[in-house]
Amino acid sequence: MFQLQEELFIWWPVTIPVPIDGGKISEHEIDVQFELVEEDEYKAAAQVSDLAVLELIVKDWKGIKTPDNKDLAFSLENLAALAKKPYVRRALIMTYLQAEQGAPIKN
Repeated sequence: MFQLQEELFIWWPVTIPVPIDGGKISEHEIDVQFELVEEDEYKAAAQVSDLAVLELIVKDWKGIKTPDNKDLAFSLENLAALAKKPYVRRALIMTYLQAEQGAPIKN
């Protein structure tokens, strides 16, 4: 039986495609906790900026390290720093859109 929920938080794998020399990418998987929000909330945030969208939907993460190999704690400041990297910003938003549509992760 389907049960309607007011808030829905999910952990979802996100693959970050980091550009490297030779026209290639290095893929790095992290886990992100998304809040699946109402469409009107998402659209309102999207009218403002990609960062506003990320601040609305991203609630936590696992698997992100600092340059000295320590876990990078989730914070809005750290999220804003990550969002400055186009390949990170795009991976987070595109993965969220797949998750909120109920599209399963393919192997």
